[in-house]
Amino acid sequence: MIVRWKTIKEHRGDYFVEYHPACSSMYLAILTIVYTIPISEKSVVVKIIEKEFKLWIQQFPIPLMASARDASDSLICLRPIHSEHFLSGFIDEGIIQSSWNLKGDTWFPKYQKEDHYRKQIYSDLDSITREDIDLKIDHQRKIAKTGWVIVFVWAVIIPSLIALLGFFNLFFVGVIALTYSLFRAVKKALEMLGALKKTKAQKEKEKEELSKEHHHYHCKLNPNGFLQLRTENLEKEIREKIQKESQEIKNSEQINESDS
Repeated sequence: MIVRWKTIKEHRGDYFVEYHPACSSMYLAILTIVYTIPISEKSVVVKIIEKEFKLWIQQFPIPLMASARDASDSLICLRPIHSEHFLSGFIDEGIIQSSWNLKGDTWFPKYQKEDHYRKQIYSDLDSITREDIDLKIDHQRKIAKTGWVIVFVWAVIIPSLIALLGFFNLFFVGVIALTYSLFRAVKKALEMLGALKKTKAQKEKEKEELSKEHHHYHCKLNPNGFLQLRTENLEKEIREKIQKESQEIKNSEQINESDS
């Protein structure tokens, strides 16, 4: 049983588009224009949305809703040009009906909301079935179970074995504890005397810990500045993610062109 169809992504230069096919739980397909550069004018964004809307609804005659997002993945506000930020509509008998105002469910053709109609329109698209989802869930469950077993062994089994060994042979456990303590003491003494040089990893770890303490100290002094910095970092990560996704789409299209 088909649950949904895979998202289609295409690059347009200054932006890329994501077409999310409609499904049984959402009869509207979702078209998102994602800008990879700062937008110049809202009127240009409106024209792009209308252009892409027409292109995609002609390719897939399914009720569609389109919008645009900026390089920080925020919805682009189209006021005062339009009071709403979404263009929705459908195509029926070759005629496109679209509106920047929100419409009720009854506005869209009933037959275009049916599963059999979607399957016909999306017949050439890659789909995700219930079996695919179940297999993925089962795989994730196995990974989680394996991780749980490893943690259980280290946290429960091994300490229990050590405790049993200690119960039956206190001398054996005492020797292990003494050896470990002496090893730690000698190692620390050599480090303090400079006879044992720290590894590169140890130096980097100490540097990182010092940096964290320094950062934490200044965050406490200036909490508002910390919040602003955190917001800026999150926005930067989102922008970098969008740029990376844009480049991946571009590379994928170039590979497909070379193969054809």
